[in-house]
Amino acid sequence: MNLTLTVTEEQLEEIVARMVDERLAEVDVSAAGGADEWVRGAEAIGAHIGASRWRVYNLNRAGRCWPLQKDGSNLVAKKADLDKWIDEGGGISL
Repeated sequence: MNLTLTVTEEQLEEIVARMVDERLAEVDVSAAGGADEWVRGAEAIGAHIGASRWRVYNLNRAGRCWPLQKDGSNLVAKKADLDKWIDEGGGISL
């Protein structure tokens, strides 16, 4: 059985970016300890806030996840900023 998919360049870039995010989340690339510790990748960010990586992508796409920044194609955030965002009710509904 063969399957052929046609994807646009934009779709391919998004797929690759997500795969890189997932891979980087498996590797500890955070700064050493403390409140300013960075979280890299949608998987790691989701784990920190108790959400799936897809929820992180959806929040980011909807402009609802303000603590997030981009480092190239990677999503990054400081743990303290994510904690504050959650405490202030961020992401309650989408």
